This record gives sequence, C-alpha cells and structure tokens, in this order.
Amino acid sequence: MLSNCALRPLRRCLPDTNHPTCFNYLPTRLLAFSRSLCIAHSMEAWTIDGYGSNDVLELSNVPLPKLQKSTDVLIRVRAASVNPIDYRMRSGYGQTLLNLWRKAEKVDEFPLILGRDFSGEVLKTGRLARRFEKGDEVWGTPSVISGGTHAEVVVASQDEISIKPSIWTHQEAASLPYVACTVWTALISRAGLKPNECHKKRQLLKAWGAYVVSTCSSDAVELVAGLGADHVVDYTASNLEDELKTVGSFDVVLDPFGGDLGRQYARLLSKWKGSIFVTLAPPVLNNTDKLGAGLGLLSAGQNLASTAIPEALCSGNLVSWGFFSPNGSALDHICSLCLSGMIKPIVQEVFPFSKTKDAYAKLEGGHARGKIVVSMDPVDATGEEPSV
Repeated sequence: MLSNCALRPLRRCLPDTNHPTCFNYLPTRLLAFSRSLCIAHSMEAWTIDGYGSNDVLELSNVPLPKLQKSTDVLIRVRAASVNPIDYRMRSGYGQTLLNLWRKAEKVDEFPLILGRDFSGEVLKTGRLARRFEKGDEVWGTPSVISGGTHAEVVVASQDEISIKPSIWTHQEAASLPYVACTVWTALISRAGLKPNECHKKRQLLKAWGAYVVSTCSSDAVELVAGLGADHVVDYTASNLEDELKTVGSFDVVLDPFGGDLGRQYARLLSKWKGSIFVTLAPPVLNNTDKLGAGLGLLSAGQNLASTAIPEALCSGNLVSWGFFSPNGSALDHICSLCLSGMIKPIVQEVFPFSKTKDAYAKLEGGHARGKIVVSMDPVDATGEEPSV
C-alpha cells in the first residue's frame, strides 16, 4: 500500500515542495511516471516566431503534436536533414500562399517548426494507418502544414512515409526524402518518365539506365562523376553551352535554379520530339510574396506565357514547373534502389540536435558537397523514451 504521504496530491511530493522526504515513499513506477510528466505533453523543437536571419531560430519547448486524422502516424525523429528550402522559409519565402493554406486548415503560422524530411521510429498510429505499426523504422516528408521535422516528434500521413532502407543509418536515410520526392514529381509527374522507358533517354539525372549529363562546379566534378553521371561539365566554364552541345540534344532537362541559366539549358532540348524542360524554381512563391496572392499568380502565369510557351511551340517542346510533393509510394520505389546500391547517400556533415542553428549556417554558407544532417539524441535527459 502507499503510505499516507504517498497518497497526497503529487504536487506536494515534488522536490521543490516543503516535503522532499515524501519522495522516498513513492513506488518506483510512480517515480518514473512523475519524471515523464514534463515530456508527456511537450517536446523540444527548433522554432521561429517571426521571419529573418539565423538569429530568429530558437530551441523551444512546444506541445507534442497529436494525431489529427485516422491515417496519421506519430514518429520519433532520429535524424533530419537541412535543405535550402528551410533557410528560405525561415526568411519568409512562400509565406503568402502558405498562410492561405494554413488559414484553410486552421493552423497557426507561429511558432513555426522548419525541416522537411526525416528518418525515425513509429510511436503511435491512427485507427486507419494500417501500413505501419509501433517500432517500424520509417523515413518521409510530411506536408508543410503537418509541421516541421527539426523536432523530437513529428506527425505525418501514412501516405507520406515509407519503411526506410534497412542498410542505412537514420542519418543516411534522413538525407534523401525531400530531394527524392521533389525530383520524383519533376521527372515522373511532369516529364512523364518511367523506369522501363529511360534506357533510351538522354537527360540532365541516373537510376533507371538513362544517359546522364550533369553540370557542377569544378571542385565537384570528381564527386558527381563518382555518383554515376556519364558526362560532367563545369558550369563555371565560359563555353558551357557549347560544351553541352557537343554531347548532343536532350530529351529531358531538369533545372534546379531557374533564371537565365535555366533558359540557356532549355535551348539544348531535342527539336520536335516532345522533349521537356522542368524547372524546380518557378516564380510562383516569389511573385506572390512580393505582389500578393492574386497579382502574384497572374504575374507568374504571364512569365510562363511570355518566355516558356513560345519557345516550346517553336521547337515542339514542353516546359513545366516542378513542385515538392510528399509521396510515400515514391519512397517505396526509391528504397528498393537504395537497397540494390543504385542510390547512395552523400552526407557531408552531421550536427547534434542542439547545434541545429549551426547546421543552418553551414548550409547557407554554400559550397555543400553532400547533405547536412541533424541527429537527435535517442534518449532524453532521464534516460527514458518520451511518453505519448
């Protein structure tokens, strides 16, 4: 039986009360429960309460996310990567359209947790989230509205995650989902590529047997060639376009940067073969941030009509915008490529969770030669897993 002292309200038995000795009478399980109270409903996360430079990032204690839908999965984050989109969102990129989405979903703008991909372990599943069970090791990319991954725990739909490659560590697995899903949208959804049709394609990408030409800076040529590119061109060369022309025309060009360089690449497409140029840097978010939702969308459409469509019509080509989209099925397929050795993780540096701010600064400084990853401590200060 509990002593009379132990039956008193728990708040009177905590060390900061006038009855410190009554802690001696609490049974072990109740002691463990009392220690876990502080983490049962909260977690640590890197948040911002306003847009700006790296100084706005703070390590905060925030409410533990809850399952909102029956298909949601609660995941303990073991590692997460830092992507350029993270420091751009920290500075306010995309806030106009994202706030319209947040308003529709009744989600607060701040505090905002950044981070787009992760690798971790399932803690809890919704009633209809039958693809996964507690303890599964998963990787994925939650939607922007679901919350960021630079936190101890994240919620994602079961359709946004996949079983992580078993041969990879969490740090390695966390380096890929956001990039993989973005490229998948561009090449599959926009360019219409399929695994069994790529062996005859020539494109600026490689995993399905395509002939790949890639551009990079001079000090990264060896790295990119080692990843499997058939031909690597230094984009700082003064005769870049001429050198690319010596390789031949292309069926698909994937442009991650946009601007004048993207239009230069677009001129390399094969003529009258239904070739396609896909840019991952459309002007939609920039324009809506500057001009508001209505005028921004109109301006972006005019930009496409004035620069892309005429060029496409004149040579029989297509131009498309590529956007990130969470895709668990894509990660299922990519996992099989990882397990077969077709895709390999390139991690430049791993930062502890407490140094996430430094990870942002490292990436924002430029010249990354691999992914920047944040690794979470697998246990809390008491040595116990958080209670959920």
